[in-house]
Amino acid sequence: MVISRQENHEENLEVENYKFERVQNFKYMSVTINGKNKNHEEIKIRLTAANKCYNGVTSILKLKQVSFKSKITIYRVIIRPVLLYACETWPTTKGDEEKLATLERRILRRIFEPKINNTTRQYEKRNNIEIQQLYKEPQIVAVLKYRRMSWAGHVWRSNGLMKQVLEWKPQGGQEHLPGRNNGGLTRWRRI
Repeated sequence: MVISRQENHEENLEVENYKFERVQNFKYMSVTINGKNKNHEEIKIRLTAANKCYNGVTSILKLKQVSFKSKITIYRVIIRPVLLYACETWPTTKGDEEKLATLERRILRRIFEPKINNTTRQYEKRNNIEIQQLYKEPQIVAVLKYRRMSWAGHVWRSNGLMKQVLEWKPQGGQEHLPGRNNGGLTRWRRI
């Protein structure tokens, strides 16, 4: 597979006597890698897997006999690892982060149950602020960013290929193209 945003029409890669077939995507360690280097589909797959996991433990989360602490532990140990598997390398967008946060809030609403309004004596759904105050732990987007920074530190401390890729500098220098300022950004011109 060739990871590029440009079309590459080479069919197979040959190295010595070996032929490698070019594919659009493949699965490696349960992570789908595609040729366009976009992870939106992978995030959707993770959301679906976490949703299935959540549906599998919903009966436990509904039980009144199970404490809130135990329910939160179930979320943190069973559901969240399924959702955040290999998240360290995801280039997320605001939309992706909002989808992750929405799933987390839905699960936490199930855990903390609706509240009773004292004046109307009816159940009301808890708002996002109340859920965060009850949860008392970092939101899932903060956990994602923490893991990403931890992985970046791991790569920085290593001495392998990943560090070489991280420290690589293009040859030929940088040249500013005429036209709009683009917010002070410059573009690379192919040499």
